[in-house]
Amino acid sequence: KIRGVLSEDELIVEYYEARGLIYACLLGAKILRIVPLTPMSGVRDLLRSFQSNLAKFDLGDEYVNRFAAPLISSAHTILQDLYGELIAPLADYLENYRLIVAPDGPLHYLPFHALFDGSRYFCEKHIISYAGSASLHFLSSERKITQQDHDLVFGTDESIVQDGGITASQIGRLLPRSKTFLGLDANTEALEANSSGSQFIHLLTRLNVRR
Repeated sequence: KIRGVLSEDELIVEYYEARGLIYACLLGAKILRIVPLTPMSGVRDLLRSFQSNLAKFDLGDEYVNRFAAPLISSAHTILQDLYGELIAPLADYLENYRLIVAPDGPLHYLPFHALFDGSRYFCEKHIISYAGSASLHFLSSERKITQQDHDLVFGTDESIVQDGGITASQIGRLLPRSKTFLGLDANTEALEANSSGSQFIHLLTRLNVRR
């Protein structure tokens, strides 16, 4: 079923951990391959180093300006090491594919598109998108899209709108397909009954300030 929602040039790269080792499952319209990669412990250490490196950019402009070159160099080194662990063993299978990356565990913190092979970033070689898993990608691809044929505007009673305040009717005129509900008619029942198929839902509310 999952293969049925993939085009010929799409490839899911789903990572998972088993007994401390990271594996990559490559799933495409005409390919299914599982590749053992590297121990998770080493990748976790690299991720900690990368996060520590990024945290130093929050130490202020003076620090960043002074140490920008070594910080960037360190980031490139870590990203290149991660590329070597997670991408390089798969490189021959990835050619000419648009990739759908499904991380696992701590790999969710990793910007795969920024991985570095020494000369180019990963996103310069492939179109990359993300999914929670191959199954979630299938479910989202199969989801029926509701036709958006109207907009909703909910507002307070226009008789109490202060001078100069915009009214729900004025908003409605800007959205010609809108259904407008005012005052007591602007309730949860109306929202639930009409929200399906709405492209925009505008809620015009009042703010009461206690002094």
